[in-house]
Amino acid sequence: MTIELETLRKWVGEVFQGKHTFYEVSNRFTAEELIDTFKRVRAKTARALSDLSDSDVAVSLAEGSWSISEMITHLVHTQENYEAALFNFATASFAPSLVIAREFGSGAQSNLSAKALQRLLEDATDRANNVFERTLFFYDPLKIIDHPAYGQSNYNSWLFYLLMHEADHGMQAYTLMQQLQQRRQAKRD
Repeated sequence: MTIELETLRKWVGEVFQGKHTFYEVSNRFTAEELIDTFKRVRAKTARALSDLSDSDVAVSLAEGSWSISEMITHLVHTQENYEAALFNFATASFAPSLVIAREFGSGAQSNLSAKALQRLLEDATDRANNVFERTLFFYDPLKIIDHPAYGQSNYNSWLFYLLMHEADHGMQAYTLMQQLQQRRQAKRD
């Protein structure tokens, strides 16, 4: 079962309004629901990306906003943060060798080809699925850490952060993709 994106947006909004904590909201859902929703959002982004040209992924429609290339590379690069955190909750002994993104906007790269972005996203999706498989049934459900930005966090919390980040940037990229397709259609008409 997946979580509707409007439901996700509602809960995220309530967190930012101070009505709930990330920990409370993330634990309203099962790990499986969070993972399934992440997979659905990622698949939607990948499908939309497959229809774009190199020039489409390079363009930014507003001054100071990211291109699709920058959004996708940022998602792929920062995904490593979430993977490392999920491994942190695994009770089995895993030794992931991950480079952790440490800066806001980390990994955003412009001017990658559409095919290169598709490959990056496919590889990152495979990597995420591997992390899910290696941690889902091996995490410690009682382990809670205090994160300086998010507060109390557990395995579900980090799945929620990953999903929230994916949905946010994925929907930005998807909206930009739709605008580009509408512009192309308007030029044909």
